[in-house]
Amino acid sequence: MTREFVGLPSPLVVHATADECVYDSDARAIFDALAAPDRTLDFVKDTHYLPNSRPHAADLIDAWVRAR
Repeated sequence: MTREFVGLPSPLVVHATADECVYDSDARAIFDALAAPDRTLDFVKDTHYLPNSRPHAADLIDAWVRAR
């Protein structure tokens, strides 16, 4: 896969590891396709839509935004 998504300056990918439709390898492929040097990939141990981990995911997003 070639690097794409050049217009995203510092993208964040948050992935639920127990998602039954989008696999960890898919999240990694999306992350690897990002051309930005400042890119972040975080894995959250939960299922699709993060029903049990929304506060944790929000904390990840908050920390990511604050760092920028």
